[in-house]
Amino acid sequence: MDGRHRWIVAKLAESFKKPIESIEAEINASWVTKCDEFFHQDGEPKLIFYFQTPDGGSEEKLFWTSGEVEKMDVKAVYFLRNNPKGVQDKTVEQDVLCGEIVGSALASFRALLSELYLPILEAQKSWGKNSEEHTAEFLAGLTKFSETLTEAASSLEGGALPLSLPQSWLCTGKYGSLPRLVSPLLALSYA
Repeated sequence: MDGRHRWIVAKLAESFKKPIESIEAEINASWVTKCDEFFHQDGEPKLIFYFQTPDGGSEEKLFWTSGEVEKMDVKAVYFLRNNPKGVQDKTVEQDVLCGEIVGSALASFRALLSELYLPILEAQKSWGKNSEEHTAEFLAGLTKFSETLTEAASSLEGGALPLSLPQSWLCTGKYGSLPRLVSPLLALSYA
């Protein structure tokens, strides 16, 4: 392990609130290989780590993932290589972006967009050669997208869409119960 690996270990320990020694105890040869691939200019441009019980597992452990197979339970820590020439030992802090996703990824993205980027962009005074009309249109679209993400995140968390009971005349009365009413209508449509 070199300084780049130790930097990632320190960030993981800080994010997961674990001693560095416990993170180092989780490291194996495949972990080092995966990091080495990430550091190389032709390697995978992202690393995602979970510290949780893997699917089908029995105890909590540190593991890397593509983010496509394992579901995040509590928190993920991601690393993005932003230097197309690879990650150097002396410039690892400039070559790699690091962040956390806590809870729902959609909710984290919504918070990042609406609470960080949108206020920064709205406060920006100079937009270069962009016209005021296009700037206003862009900001309105970004605001609408942020509102859509807010609605989507709350509907995924549950309770956002209240369902009401059907009106009583649909369930009882002259036509009997709804299933007896619907079944003959379905049968007639396929006759």
